[in-house]
Amino acid sequence: MKKRYVDKIAEDISSKGIAVRTADECSNKWQNLKRESKAALTNEKLERRKTGGGTLTLTAVADEQKVRIAEMYKDSASFNGIIG
Repeated sequence: MKKRYVDKIAEDISSKGIAVRTADECSNKWQNLKRESKAALTNEKLERRKTGGGTLTLTAVADEQKVRIAEMYKDSASFNGIIG
């Protein structure tokens, strides 16, 4: 099912005429974006610990795209780690 969505995304991107993208390229791009967003979240948490806390916002370190991805995965243990 996931592959079907990635195939559709690749087809939509390729149909724009700007660049031809394969499903694997689209999947890799998404994985890289998630990885970068997770790194930005981790860096932000580390910076908060250095300054004595405060509310966690990604806007200081991350761009808008990374903030949106982090929000999508905010409840995911694979993104935030296991609490406890």
